[in-house]
Amino acid sequence: MIRKIVGSFALEATLQAIKTVTDMFNFTGGGALEVSSGSLIPVAVGVRNDHSSGNVGDAAATDVELIASTSAEINRLEIFDSSGKEFLLMTGVEASETEFLRILPGGNGQIDVLIAAGTRLVIRATSGDTIDAGVFIMNTYG
Repeated sequence: MIRKIVGSFALEATLQAIKTVTDMFNFTGGGALEVSSGSLIPVAVGVRNDHSSGNVGDAAATDVELIASTSAEINRLEIFDSSGKEFLLMTGVEASETEFLRILPGGNGQIDVLIAAGTRLVIRATSGDTIDAGVFIMNTYG
């Protein structure tokens, strides 16, 4: 009987937590969540590069620009890549990019970061050759 009461209480607590979170957020148009306080939290902005049409090299001249200027601060990245190669995520103005993050073959999953609004993001290969197969996908969260 104790297990049943504890199990029922845990289920009820879980359902209450889900209802509370659901009540806190009201989905609105424009790709944002509106918090009950009225502030906006940007929802995922996805970036995709098909390496067969956007080849990635290991020099500044062959970088692939993912985002010319971030529209808001980014606090988390979610990265997948099917090329099996290693990349650098670079930030900065053209021809003056600096390494921000090393992207492992297959991607890095979700990573907590701090990228200021207005930042340019590009990827560059580290393998010494041109990557011309596979797909790179990155979601950004504010």
